[in-house]
Amino acid sequence: MWKSDVFAVNGQSSPLTKAVNWNLVEDIDDILHFKKGQYIYFQGSSPQGIFIIKNGTVKISRNACNGKEFVVKIASDGHMFGHISLLNHSRYNNSAVALEDTTVLFIHKTNFLETIKKQEGLFEHFIQQLCSHIIKIEQKATNMAYKPVRGRLAQLLLSLDNQLNNDSTDEEIPHSLFMTRADMAGLIGTVKETVNRILSEFRQEGIIDTNGTKIYILNAKKLLEISHLYD
Repeated sequence: MWKSDVFAVNGQSSPLTKAVNWNLVEDIDDILHFKKGQYIYFQGSSPQGIFIIKNGTVKISRNACNGKEFVVKIASDGHMFGHISLLNHSRYNNSAVALEDTTVLFIHKTNFLETIKKQEGLFEHFIQQLCSHIIKIEQKATNMAYKPVRGRLAQLLLSLDNQLNNDSTDEEIPHSLFMTRADMAGLIGTVKETVNRILSEFRQEGIIDTNGTKIYILNAKKLLEISHLYD
């Protein structure tokens, strides 16, 4: 039921979704549609299953004890999320919200856990991906500790461009990014005002252009140089 939808995720998938033999999944339990700004789940709620983005963009974030939001990652087409808390038998330690109108595939936890039991080596693959996730978190912590905000923002723009525009083949057309300055600040551990100031500098230097909340990357090579300047 609806398995064809899994394979039609705009030709994209994460390493986890590639690793799953979807022919062994009994059902895709539902196709869910979320409007921009609508929460998919809340921090502290109990996992009922896992989600795969068919199309759209989702922000994964958590609130610190001081009330500040820490953006963990931005997930896009083909990415699976909500599985870590499910496998850990714990409540969600983060929230997921749609950054644009988004469609996700939902697999109930019983169905998903049965799939893991059936597929030899799949759980090991989850462990590998978890280790990869930890390495990325360590790298992010190192960047926040030692890399100036200018370098962190350049790195973020390149990362988002690679993730959100990786199906674009026309290098003559500037890639565009759509994200609030507050979310960008949350991803690199700074404040919105600093992001605005550095984006203004990048624009004056001809590296990017902006139109409202949209950012157009004009010189990815220069962003790469800035991101590696303090490595």
